[in-house]
Amino acid sequence: MAVLVGGALAIAAPTALSLALDRPTAAPRSAEAAPSAAPAASAACTPDAAQDCERRAKDFAARARLSESDRAAARSRLPDARAAIESVKCTEDGCQRGEIQPQGGPAPDPVQLELARRALVAAGFEDVTVRQARPDDPAPAGTTVYAAAVGPACIVLVEGGSEQILGRLPDGHCLAA
Repeated sequence: MAVLVGGALAIAAPTALSLALDRPTAAPRSAEAAPSAAPAASAACTPDAAQDCERRAKDFAARARLSESDRAAARSRLPDARAAIESVKCTEDGCQRGEIQPQGGPAPDPVQLELARRALVAAGFEDVTVRQARPDDPAPAGTTVYAAAVGPACIVLVEGGSEQILGRLPDGHCLAA
């Protein structure tokens, strides 16, 4: 029975995500991820990842729909967001390592997270959140997630290179509070 339910979720979650991403323009709310983000989200939907896929599909479906010009405006700011994050990333000296994790610890360094947040704000982004991804974020739980608003859109970058352009949540934020 568990295999049957798991298999059904493995099929239903990517289907729901796909439907949420492909709704016609007239739909009042839907997920709008950057075209490159949609295949990555559905490709990760295996029977072992069914709960994650279902959670992400719900998140995408709750977000405001974006116009092509909103998406383009956000996409044009991706290099600025990447540059801001890179400008404060640790290097190989001192605290400085290639990733923002304390030595021997699973959690990101809070100082590095705050530096990245400040760099994004200084680069002109609004509604900036930088944190370890939580289970309700549109990122794998436990990774570092960077979210910043560009007009009605949100740029969501995940440690390791994943990028998404999404609409805002119903409360107007890029990530849940």
